[in-house]
Amino acid sequence: MVSNWKDPAVIAEQYLGVIKVCHVCAGVFVWEFVSTLDYEWSVYTGKRPFRWTVPIYSMTRCSALGAMICYMIGFNDTHRIDCPAWLSVTFTLSYTSLALASGLLAMRAIALWNRNVIVIGINVIAWLVNGSFMIYAATLGRDETYWSPVSKSCTTSGTGAHNLDAFTTMIVDIILLVSMLTGIRRTKNPGTLWKYLYHQGLAWTALATIAEVPIVTLLQLDLNDPMNLIFQPITLTILNIGATRLYRNLAIYATSPERLHPINIEGIECPPIRPPHDAAVFVPMDILRARVSSQSILEASSQRLKD
Repeated sequence: MVSNWKDPAVIAEQYLGVIKVCHVCAGVFVWEFVSTLDYEWSVYTGKRPFRWTVPIYSMTRCSALGAMICYMIGFNDTHRIDCPAWLSVTFTLSYTSLALASGLLAMRAIALWNRNVIVIGINVIAWLVNGSFMIYAATLGRDETYWSPVSKSCTTSGTGAHNLDAFTTMIVDIILLVSMLTGIRRTKNPGTLWKYLYHQGLAWTALATIAEVPIVTLLQLDLNDPMNLIFQPITLTILNIGATRLYRNLAIYATSPERLHPINIEGIECPPIRPPHDAAVFVPMDILRARVSSQSILEASSQRLKD
């Protein structure tokens, strides 16, 4: 049990822990990024329908990848670098990724509420407030880092000042979660799509709790700088992978042969497949827009040719 969290020896040892955590998170994220590139490739090559939300999805992933690369540069380069510039770029990329991940969640909530004006207003205001605090945190970081000749890397100090922006991010994500889950509940129906969205909502709730509660708690305790930093790459990795997987899995599900209904959620739209005659179909018309099936069109065309 650590008795003195401010002891320089303890801080030096825990900084090594931060570096190890960053390497693990970078490895996990790079594996996730590379292993799922086939989805983006299929979209940009025309094999899957392109929607305006796909670039947001891609920017969410690329900004997180850039942040991980910055982490590796700062913690592995033994030559003196401009630490304030390094931390500013790292924070900017990290916060951009987190803001875009929250944006994907907000867009899903808005779509589930059928673009309700009040819901749009609440989500947009919450997202902008969160973004403002992130910009402030990114600019604040320039004064918190310096080159350490002992560790031959950038060292950060005064990180306890980030407790407010971390707390704001958690509150905003709670607002977006409540908005999304209530939107799912109000469109409840026996269909598989509703169950899929509901399970995704529960999964995101668990991920957000695991990722954000520890970092907010540690920042409030402000034990020392390494302990304030150690969960930041973990939070970035969990929230980014979680948000992009939710988006990607819904897009893949929407275009899979097993689905019964066309959907148009968050810019994901696909042509319908005719359901079996004995299937009980319940489509929330506010969200899922039923259209004439391609099979019905072909049958009608064949009938006209016969006539």
